[in-house]
Amino acid sequence: MALAGESGASAVMEGTTSCMSVSCIDEGEAMDISGNSETAQSSGDGCIVPPPSGDVQKTEVKAMAALPMSVGDTFFVIDARWLSKWKSFVGYDSASNSSMGLETDNPGPIDNSPICENGVLRTNLLCDMHYSLVHLEVWNSLVAWYGVADIVSPITREVVMIGTCKKLMVEVYRHELKLCEQDCETFVCKDFSRSDTLEEVCRVAREVFQYPADSKCRLWTYMTDYELVTNMSATLDEAHVNSGDRVMIERQQPDGSWPRAPEAQTTSASNGNSSAGSGNTVGQARSAYSSSYSSTPSFYSSNYPWSSRSSTPGLCGLSNMGNTCFMNSALQCMSNTRLLSQYLLADRHVEEINTENPLGMQGQIAHSYTRLLKDMWSGSHSVVSPREFKSTVGRFAPQFSGYAQHDSQELLAFLLDGLHEDLNRIRKKPYVELADSSDRSDKDVANEAWVAHHRRNDSVIVDMFQGQFKSRLVCPTCQKVSVTFDPFMFLSLPLPVKKTRKIEVTLVLLDPKTHPKSFILTVPKYGQVKDMLKELAKRSGTNFEQLVCADVYSHRFHKVFAVSDSLSQISQQDVIFAYELEDMGESDDVVTMAVYHREQDPVHYTSRSYYNSSAQPSFSLFGFPFFITVPRLKTTYRSLHEKVMWHVSRYVTLEKCVVARPAVSTADETSAAKAHCADGALADDAAEQVSGQREEGNENDSGDSVGGDAPPAYSDVVGAAAPPASTNGHSCSGSEANGEDAIGPRDLFSLSPANSYGGTLHTTRIRDDGSELDLTVGAYLGLDWDESLKKLAYDDEEADKCDSHQSNDTPDAVPTKIQLADCLKLFMTEEQLGEEDPWYCPQCKEHRQAMKKFDIWKLPKVLVIHLKRFSYNKYWRDKLDTMVHFPTTGLDLRPFCLDPDPDYEAVYDLHAVSNHFGGMGGGHYTAYAKHHSKQAWYNFDDSNVSRVPDESELVSSSAYVLFYMRRDAAKELDDEAASSDGASTPSSGVPAEDVAMDDESGDL
Repeated sequence: MALAGESGASAVMEGTTSCMSVSCIDEGEAMDISGNSETAQSSGDGCIVPPPSGDVQKTEVKAMAALPMSVGDTFFVIDARWLSKWKSFVGYDSASNSSMGLETDNPGPIDNSPICENGVLRTNLLCDMHYSLVHLEVWNSLVAWYGVADIVSPITREVVMIGTCKKLMVEVYRHELKLCEQDCETFVCKDFSRSDTLEEVCRVAREVFQYPADSKCRLWTYMTDYELVTNMSATLDEAHVNSGDRVMIERQQPDGSWPRAPEAQTTSASNGNSSAGSGNTVGQARSAYSSSYSSTPSFYSSNYPWSSRSSTPGLCGLSNMGNTCFMNSALQCMSNTRLLSQYLLADRHVEEINTENPLGMQGQIAHSYTRLLKDMWSGSHSVVSPREFKSTVGRFAPQFSGYAQHDSQELLAFLLDGLHEDLNRIRKKPYVELADSSDRSDKDVANEAWVAHHRRNDSVIVDMFQGQFKSRLVCPTCQKVSVTFDPFMFLSLPLPVKKTRKIEVTLVLLDPKTHPKSFILTVPKYGQVKDMLKELAKRSGTNFEQLVCADVYSHRFHKVFAVSDSLSQISQQDVIFAYELEDMGESDDVVTMAVYHREQDPVHYTSRSYYNSSAQPSFSLFGFPFFITVPRLKTTYRSLHEKVMWHVSRYVTLEKCVVARPAVSTADETSAAKAHCADGALADDAAEQVSGQREEGNENDSGDSVGGDAPPAYSDVVGAAAPPASTNGHSCSGSEANGEDAIGPRDLFSLSPANSYGGTLHTTRIRDDGSELDLTVGAYLGLDWDESLKKLAYDDEEADKCDSHQSNDTPDAVPTKIQLADCLKLFMTEEQLGEEDPWYCPQCKEHRQAMKKFDIWKLPKVLVIHLKRFSYNKYWRDKLDTMVHFPTTGLDLRPFCLDPDPDYEAVYDLHAVSNHFGGMGGGHYTAYAKHHSKQAWYNFDDSNVSRVPDESELVSSSAYVLFYMRRDAAKELDDEAASSDGASTPSSGVPAEDVAMDDESGDL
């Protein structure tokens, strides 16, 4: 691995960031191991070109990141944690300045292995959480400065333009299509861009199946049945072709006929004909609507593939097209909201389509959703594929256009907002200015705000789904009170759970004879690392000031945390260690070094980086890393080696290593000594040492003090004789014990400067010549073990031992039962605004952290309650699986509504639930919905629909979005159905003929 570009990779840059760990003073020349000397910047063979200073890196990258994005631009996928570490290292933004310039945060070579599997980008990753995207110019600079790990190849992606809004985006995940021939079940998978046309797909298919380039071919796509493609110039995005779809190529026969004749298929609503089973009134309305308005061109002979088996209207499954369970769950809840479904199925919205609204989608969302709804309620299909609806949504909301998992509530919010703007009865929105509340009554201010809202927003969605909040702000300085009334579509309720989390931390005490100990700590969920370390110090009886915390990954320190770092940077999967450091006085006189155990790979040389190919020894890390503290001055190789040996004495034994060495010739000993020395320049001295030309009783540096409260002497700790003196202070192999040559303890490993990834730094070497080492803050040290001696001396079982602290066995407190009312009370609790979100006080003329309180003033006919189970921040996402008990009937919100004179009954009954199972890494959405005409609950799990045997199943810890209908609104629907003559839509929300079919078809 390389820290920076090598010979021929880039020019030498002025100024450097510390990229080295240790060096020595050689013959009076003080070479700064941070790389600031001209010697360190040399660009000869095998030398590393040091990166520029952090400020220069930051300035250059920010300038390149500001470049405009264009179609065809190349971006690189990079591990988000590596990029975050680099930002901390150079102080890229204010959030990362706490560890700016610390060598412990030197990111090392770019390593994408955490986001790759078998050399390919993992699926279902999230941008800025798992990976980040950097421009080609940024990538080239980072590679020149830090190099690329050899583990995986770089991942490139291109910018494409998608959607009606012509949005530019980097296509991280391309479509994988299954290509096949007529009547052949063998597929060939090929990747395509969403911006590729179907003609391009056809061209590739010709090549795959070796058809002549001039042969006439056509394509069929398959979901639940084959559909003929009729517009070859359409892109995959426009034609609703999704990743994983099967595409069949068909070649015209010599007589001009086609092997596969288009089969008669049920005509979709876009052609102006009614779906099977619909009444005349609805069919005529559909025809009139379709003839006057068309949302998208037809790319297939049928726009919605489905199963032809008839079913009960409304009990229709939705195909999962690849991580679309979130959408299916939301659609099933909306479909069974009969107040809206009845309105759309009866085409009462046709005259309200607003194609001129600049905030709308030209009516396409309303049209696409209504068509899907009619297919689901036609009674002709047991399963429908919402492919066209998904494509329509993706064109206006590109975040939903791919196949990553999303949030059902976010899709619901977009759908309701899109339907509102598409059906807004206001063609030209007037400017409305609200007066200050002053001393007027809340009722007057609320009515004024609601009327003003209606002057700009008047739709069936407002009529059914929108309520009104009262928001009260109080300035903490001048006590100015500001009251506003705002509309809401969702009631997003926090869960009253403890604001704490548990983190497992393994404590490594200073005493080397003590096993590491595991602690399970309860810490503030949004606290800092110092909060965790203080709790650990309290539980373990250690000094908080002497603890350092690190994330250990793959036998190295992935990140060393500053005490001010947020605990949100630590995920539940991270392996967290805390280390007790020696108290050696003033911090300016002490250097803390990270130490890695290393052994040389069987293949001794490997490519250094993607761009650079100079050979270097390759090492593998093993065991657990640790920290040592040594004086900045007067530390020699021998005192450093002795300090390290003291730390590893628990699991490193020397008795088996002090053994007689077989006799070898002087020439062989001389050669071996040369090979073992840390520096080739010392080979002659080593030869003299081996041949016995040493001075008896010569004092070496093994007795040098390490300063402060030094650990016990070498022999006291390890129980073996101290190493004999060596000529000129060199530490080459060969010592005398009991008159024979023996392998001494100092031969177990040698010390080498390393980088944060455990790679060797080659611009300088540590010399064991008794001279002072020039130590750098945040240095890394490699313990390079002799393979044969490691097997004798290193006790793997002892090294891995870890005790559990007795307090870990303390049972958790029994959680209290949480009611929906508790969530409502918490939502209405007064709280102070955060520093990052202050309120501008019109009286103080300053931004203030005001006290804010929400209350419910007006309740909607359909109340959508969103339980805030998911929390997001820069470093992680979390889900709460807390059970919230909510009523399925008779939810009385009168105690929570401030409107003193409501003209409605604020009592609700549940009719749908969107569920989320699993965690953030991977989960699944389903829906429970009550079928009104059957008066029974059903479970909608993508294409599977089944009856819920027990209504108690509805209330679970997976409930995420709750749909309630106000009883007076439901009664109006029932009264309307009772007074109708049966020719129009009844209360079930389906045509009269569909109800008759429903009665005959029975349960699924």
